[in-house]
Amino acid sequence: MQVKTVLLCKSFMLRVALEHMLAGSAFAVQNKADDENEQDRRSQRSGDHLFILDTASPLDETLAEVTSLKSQHPGSHVVVVSDSFDEGILARLCAEGADGFCLTSSNENILVKALELVMLGEGYFPSASVRNFLDRRMTSAVWNPPNHHDGEGPVTDGALKEQLTSREVEILGFLMNGTKNRDIAVSLNLSEATIKVYIQGILKKIGAQNRTQAAMWATSALLPKA
Repeated sequence: MQVKTVLLCKSFMLRVALEHMLAGSAFAVQNKADDENEQDRRSQRSGDHLFILDTASPLDETLAEVTSLKSQHPGSHVVVVSDSFDEGILARLCAEGADGFCLTSSNENILVKALELVMLGEGYFPSASVRNFLDRRMTSAVWNPPNHHDGEGPVTDGALKEQLTSREVEILGFLMNGTKNRDIAVSLNLSEATIKVYIQGILKKIGAQNRTQAAMWATSALLPKA
């Protein structure tokens, strides 16, 4: 199925590059004006639309644009592309409803796969941002000394509604990156069944209905605010 894709990037060179990278994929780039002319016809099926914008504008303008797109086009998906991402900015964009984040340095295959994950309802985050976040969390003073009653000490954070173990926080990092269960299992040298048990426990603790909600919650609750 073709996904109507609207590029709202302020950078002309970035728009040209994205058009080239998406040519021949399921993401059919169309002119913004053409998309607006079809507003009535797509109002009932806006979920198959994708909007891509960059961070060339001031942050407040970018946040407002994400909010406006999600409000005017219910069910649509919004992806933000940038040369780099500050985790505080990631958290604020995610809070406004952005569904995914891609680096401009991503190659064609990574970009297309990331957009496909977003259209499936999975959040996508640059892996480098997630790794940096986890590295800082593991060395941060906000981590309490572990109680080795089960090999995994509880981690307490004022922003968390429930206690999460270090393993659960680690798995949330993978969920924020849209990693599949089998790939998480390989990375952690655990069985896929064990990963499923961990995820079910995480969902129950934070009150999320699915892994996408868990990823969105983690981005808001765990990443430092700007």
